[in-house]
Amino acid sequence: MNGRGDDLVFMADRDDDDDDDGKNHGKPKKMRRDPMADGFGPYVTRSLHCIFFTTKLNYLLVCVPAAMYARSSGFGDGWVFTLALLAICPLAERLGFITEQLAEYTNPTVGGLLNATFGNLTEVIVSIYALRAGLLRVVQLSLLGSILSNMLLV
Repeated sequence: MNGRGDDLVFMADRDDDDDDDGKNHGKPKKMRRDPMADGFGPYVTRSLHCIFFTTKLNYLLVCVPAAMYARSSGFGDGWVFTLALLAICPLAERLGFITEQLAEYTNPTVGGLLNATFGNLTEVIVSIYALRAGLLRVVQLSLLGSILSNMLLV
């Protein structure tokens, strides 16, 4: 920050008060602070802190390496499943958080497309692993449940 205001940028594409004609009607444009005004190092530090330490659910990220270790060490399937289930919860939440952050810097159409695409990414990953294991019926029922829940709840 240099005190002159050079670290502020105009967000002209993100003015929600615009009408369809694109005119501003005398309202000032929204301004945001340039996230990299302090340099790349502080920007990365702030971003990683925001991604990993903004919710207590992220403490379950410890289960990611624990699930991998349990699988490779020959723990029972119940332990591996439980650790993997606990590990996927914060990953799914972080995926939603990052998608919302990306959608904030785009227009509503691109933001909706990002939410629709990445909102079901965990289901796609689980389906790929189930298909590799030959569990076609599980994948079919999982996709049917996903479609029904999206139709009913969204």
